[in-house]
Amino acid sequence: MKFSVILLLSIILNLALGFNLYFKKNSGLTTPASANYPTDSEALTNTPVLESSFDYKTYYHELLALGLSHTQSKQLLIKELEDNQGSVISKKSDPYWKATNESTSALIRQRLVNQQAIREKLVALFGISAWDEPPFKSVFRPLQAQFPFLLPQEQIELQRLQVEHQVNLATKKQKRFLLNSNSRGANSTKLPSVSQPSYLDVRAVLSKASALEYGLRMSPLSNQLRHSSVAFNEKEFRKTYQLLADLEIGPLVGKPNENMLSIKTLIDYREDLEGILGPERTLKVMTAIDPEFHLLQQKAMHLKLDDQQLMKVYTIALDARETLMNGIRIKQDNPEIGLQMIREAASNHWNQLSLELGDDITRQLLGSSSHQVKNNRPQVLTPQTNTINN
Repeated sequence: MKFSVILLLSIILNLALGFNLYFKKNSGLTTPASANYPTDSEALTNTPVLESSFDYKTYYHELLALGLSHTQSKQLLIKELEDNQGSVISKKSDPYWKATNESTSALIRQRLVNQQAIREKLVALFGISAWDEPPFKSVFRPLQAQFPFLLPQEQIELQRLQVEHQVNLATKKQKRFLLNSNSRGANSTKLPSVSQPSYLDVRAVLSKASALEYGLRMSPLSNQLRHSSVAFNEKEFRKTYQLLADLEIGPLVGKPNENMLSIKTLIDYREDLEGILGPERTLKVMTAIDPEFHLLQQKAMHLKLDDQQLMKVYTIALDARETLMNGIRIKQDNPEIGLQMIREAASNHWNQLSLELGDDITRQLLGSSSHQVKNNRPQVLTPQTNTINN
């Protein structure tokens, strides 16, 4: 019985594929061989029209008439649509001899435009229900495998954002390469590095809940937490990420110089982190994400400090930094008390380090002028840790 059913399905599918090939051959479906790549502007603004000579509605009903189910017919239909749009790109030449990635960028963008054209055609054929049809998942849910928690429209918008992000980075890289090539042999200073955003800001295209889920999986912060020496459970990981997320994307909101003292730094979250993870694991998390720790680690290696000494130095620095930040903030309203707190932070920092490591190593850790701490000149690690490194 099973063999008979399999044989029958095989015959039906073979007939359908044969009909598909015959129909394409006689439908007048052609693509101009002389067509060029779309420019960036064309790819972004011009949605290609699917071949009007090919009657997709009739094609779909003919497949049903052959005995195929609605699901099987829709699977063949989406393949026909994708082949139609793909043929526009596949028959175009690749100008590999040009020292630019403009054509490649336009080609990538064109694929997004093609997907949009397919979606519009499917909605025209089947109505709004096309968005939920499993056979059409590849175009309505293009990021389903990686981000199944996103809605179809969110997946489409995120895919567009990712493509634009990658194209922009590739363009900057290409421009820098050309600038460096042209400057070789000339008496010129080193070119500045290309500024690249550390994190793709998805808040404009995703809901708040979806953006959180994306960040938990894809952000540099979540990657740092996963690769720290802390063994999280899921609840701890989510709470820790949510607590620290503003350190990563917060500076993208508002003007850079707008009331900077109101922006929380890593040290401000220390107590809250300890409430989630405890003091020991909190310290491990902070060493994983604090840029200042990595600078301190390099100095400690040069001075041949062991791990125990390094952690002691870092703990002393955190305490000093906390007092320093509080002093800076209080100084805005009460200069006298604020200055006293800053001086005490610097003095205590020096004294505790000197007690642990001696004056010579303390001076090397805090800088060549750190002896001026004794004259009430504050010398502590910088409090500017509101941004997490990649």
